[in-house]
Amino acid sequence: RLEASENGAAHRRASYRLSTKLVRISSQSAQEQRRSAEKIRFALRELLRSVSRELPVVFTIEDVQRTGPESVAMLRALLADQYSISRRFLFVVTFRPLEATHPFQNMIQTLGKLSKESRAITKPYTVALSALTEANVLDLVSKLLHREREDVRELAALIFSKTAGNAFFVVEFVRLLDKKELVNYSVINCRWEWVHLSKISAVMETSVNVVDLLAEKIRSASQDVKLALLTAAAFGVSLFSAQTIFKAIPGESDGANQLIRRASTEVQMKQKTSSLSTLEALICVLEEAVDEGYVEPVGSFKYKFTHDRVREAAMTLLPLGVDLNMLRLRIGRQLHSWLRQLDQEGIDDESVLIQVVVLLNPASYLIQDNAETLDLIELNYRAAERAIQRSSFFPASDFLRAAINLLGDGDGDSAWNN
Repeated sequence: RLEASENGAAHRRASYRLSTKLVRISSQSAQEQRRSAEKIRFALRELLRSVSRELPVVFTIEDVQRTGPESVAMLRALLADQYSISRRFLFVVTFRPLEATHPFQNMIQTLGKLSKESRAITKPYTVALSALTEANVLDLVSKLLHREREDVRELAALIFSKTAGNAFFVVEFVRLLDKKELVNYSVINCRWEWVHLSKISAVMETSVNVVDLLAEKIRSASQDVKLALLTAAAFGVSLFSAQTIFKAIPGESDGANQLIRRASTEVQMKQKTSSLSTLEALICVLEEAVDEGYVEPVGSFKYKFTHDRVREAAMTLLPLGVDLNMLRLRIGRQLHSWLRQLDQEGIDDESVLIQVVVLLNPASYLIQDNAETLDLIELNYRAAERAIQRSSFFPASDFLRAAINLLGDGDGDSAWNN
């Protein structure tokens, strides 16, 4: 770990050493990078060929809009593999609307051209999933409330007008109706019933899109659930572990805790707020979030947001006027302290390192201390080394660019700029 003093000479020496390392990594030849990526593609092709000899294989990739050029190149290599395609092989890829410049769009166009030149390459087919029709919403609401179609026709028409047929939005809309006690199960009549439609329309008037609807639902959750969800959402990713969230939540004396908790003050709580003082308490809170449908478990004390819209809605808990990057900076500092502790104990946790860098890089302009800036430079360098070891050259390039940019962000001292 770099120990930087206040004199310019120390800054110059530290900057020179780091820049030398960064240049050495950045100068890795394009040929070596291609050779490493080709080894991975070859291994995956051989694996899929071997499996598809005996069994039909369905290869599913979700949310391609989030992938980078490396992943798209890998997928293209598999799709263009004539041997695999000749076997019983099916690729299913899901994605949201893509920009025209997205590499996956170019891949679809390229494969379409190759399919005309070679019969061995199958032309990719794109199936656009449109929103639900009013009849679809009628069927869905009928099944959700266990009522006949005619009984829910007017309610379904109202829900359709509010949701524009978005399936996820429809389900969340009905859940919020239940939360607000606008629909109730009648023990006497043994069926679901609801208030007059004019009241539903008036109460839900402010919910104009799915993010607003989910945000309204999240604001009615307990303060600890909101604290955990906002902290997880600040990471900018859908998957997270309970331990990471526990380490990232600032203590009562930290300003970030107050920033997060301010989001709850406008909502009157029905229960006394508890403190997330232990990991066990946080896990109980996350299980509560699972019950509410905000997150779902994906492993041993690991969770992910049930939908990217849920993560967007959680971010709306941040009070107006509060800089998101300030929150990221404070949470990143919390995790950085944990990373130092892990380093001292000889525990190598790459996921924590990456999370610290991803949080601190966009907030680096808020860092005033040169020693902390040098720390972040070194963290980017370490993250780049790890990425290169996994042949993830594009993320490595991003980490290196961030580090190089930070090398020039001094306090005006010519030694720092050198």
